Amino acid sequence: MLGKKLRKLAEMIVNTKGVYVLTGAGVSTESGIPDFRSPGEGLWEKIDPIKYTTVQVLHEDPERF
Repeated sequence: MLGKKLRKLAEMIVNTKGVYVLTGAGVSTESGIPDFRSPGEGLWEKIDPIKYTTVQVLHEDPERF
């Protein structure tokens, strides 16, 4: 059963134009990419998320967003 599903998944990947994978923070931090919330070292310690990640900022200044 699992083999059939894996073959189907492989077929779908081969026949598509692109693949996107969504993962949790644990994958990036294990790879050495800093997360957003770790006290003292997370990205939000360095920048104010309200100044960069609101819908208003997206519409008014998409490059900064």
